[in-house]
Amino acid sequence: MEILEIILYIIAYTVCVIALFLELVCYKKKIEYLETIFVTVAFLFFLITLSINLFFGINGAEGESYPNMILFSMILLGLTTPLNTFAERQVKVPQIILYMLYVSSIILTLLVCAKIFDFFDFYTKTIIHTFLGCSILSSMLLVRITKPEKRMLHREKSERIISLVFIILVPIAIFIEFIAPHISQLSFSDLNLSITLPLVIIGLGLSKVFDDLNRLSLFTSDNKVEAQNAKNYNLTPRETEIADLLIKGHSYVNICETLFIAMPTVKTHVSNIYKKVQVKNKIELLNALKS
Repeated sequence: MEILEIILYIIAYTVCVIALFLELVCYKKKIEYLETIFVTVAFLFFLITLSINLFFGINGAEGESYPNMILFSMILLGLTTPLNTFAERQVKVPQIILYMLYVSSIILTLLVCAKIFDFFDFYTKTIIHTFLGCSILSSMLLVRITKPEKRMLHREKSERIISLVFIILVPIAIFIEFIAPHISQLSFSDLNLSITLPLVIIGLGLSKVFDDLNRLSLFTSDNKVEAQNAKNYNLTPRETEIADLLIKGHSYVNICETLFIAMPTVKTHVSNIYKKVQVKNKIELLNALKS
């Protein structure tokens, strides 16, 4: 079984790193959210801490099932998951909710640090599990009841399936972790979560990799602004020139170098283009102007 676990973790690491690389490329091209990169980093950190504990046997104090680094990674995952959902679904969250999310994460981090230095010992693990579970469940429920931003519409079907899977799995995981051990008739000792977790991460990672590759493939050197579309949206010759470079996949820096203009000028033109075409990102612009 250990060989299978090692193979699964290697695949999970590989998929996570590839997904993170593609997200950085997409972010550079202004077609990815920074929050999505953060949640991928959180998943990678979570995977690293779990694999270290699994293969090197680094346990927490007083017989705890895992070290405090895993608790830190769970807090990070609990923070970044809803932030990513808010961004992708374009949900206007009251500022108080964001403050509560940040403050809760800080307090939980301080609790873990307090345990490290033996100042006091609360049921930190249980609290963090609850925080992570509530964070994931609320995020997945939000996916079910809201519509994504236009650039994410093509992922709506898969996102809803993934959210449903997590809505089912999270309560089961909480039951196994906290309730089942107190019921003598139930035994989950043979349930190997060290295999389940990398499988989940591999599935999520592959879905994201294929999505990013699909989006990046839209921006090719063959793309061209249709003259009639430029006319319909009242784009100036310079705006048309910049829009043409945008839908070919050029970054702002490349546009500056190609057209010999300053970055503030490029940003001003792009802002004007988006306003005239009534779009918010390059993918929407591509769909509106491409010949």
